[in-house]
Amino acid sequence: MTKSIKLLLILASSIGITACNDNPDAGIYYHSDNKDQYIELKDDHHFVLFKQGNKMEGEYTVENGQLKLLVIIPDNASIKDNMITDSSGETWLKPSL
Repeated sequence: MTKSIKLLLILASSIGITACNDNPDAGIYYHSDNKDQYIELKDDHHFVLFKQGNKMEGEYTVENGQLKLLVIIPDNASIKDNMITDSSGETWLKPSL
């Protein structure tokens, strides 16, 4: 197979893969009253929301016109001896079996 045919096949495959990732819901949506607040829905079904100076990230799905957001809340916590201590000092206990 010649180099030009190989290159053409590689390009065709790349275009096909890119086309499969098209997501009609993806894009940036601005708040109707405040353009500083927006949500970006990404092609890979992750989102970034900027609202009232806060940034939230997570994953989303769209089913029957309903947008569902799964927010990922970053937090630093420690875990030791069946107890989690979160960044605000609250503790979470795992019951002994």
